Amino acid sequence: MGSVLLSGQPRRSANMKQQIQLIAMMIFIVQLSPGCRSASMLDEWPRLREGQSRELEMTISSQTNITACILYPHREYDPTYTQLLYSDEARIHHWRIQKKVEISESADIKALASALGSGMRESAGDAAFCFEPRHALVLSNGERIIICFDCSLILRFKDECEYYQMTTDSPEARFDEIFKKYGLDNRGQDTRHRSDN
Repeated sequence: MGSVLLSGQPRRSANMKQQIQLIAMMIFIVQLSPGCRSASMLDEWPRLREGQSRELEMTISSQTNITACILYPHREYDPTYTQLLYSDEARIHHWRIQKKVEISESADIKALASALGSGMRESAGDAAFCFEPRHALVLSNGERIIICFDCSLILRFKDECEYYQMTTDSPEARFDEIFKKYGLDNRGQDTRHRSDN
């Protein structure tokens, strides 16, 4: 399927779950369509997946330092989706940052890149659509990569656009291992019910 460009503008009133459900519906329709199934988009998936994974792997590996983040997994909106809650706290887009640390060790940056690239290449294009991310990388070039290993989706904010890409949960163990080396872990996650559920 490849990347899905959803929007170049910040969403204020749009519900992310609705957008993810729309993606799921589009994937489902493509899989049901005889014309698409036999020749075009689905046949291109392995090539697209390979290209996307290599591009992301190279992008991360080329950074001299990155900021690794553990996120609170729920978006922080009021019930009308018009105003962010906890506006005084550090966040990446709609998700509050629980903990973050700079990683400048080249071997660790490359290991994170390799793990995520491998996970993308393993993906069969399947994903759940919870998108409650706990891991994020902020690259020195300004790109933000937000990952939900539970639903196997990556959200990339690059050049003022949002791109969804697919992975598997296999990189999570390597991410957790490296994050833990720098004092980051998922223990103590805030699991309180949020207004967007």
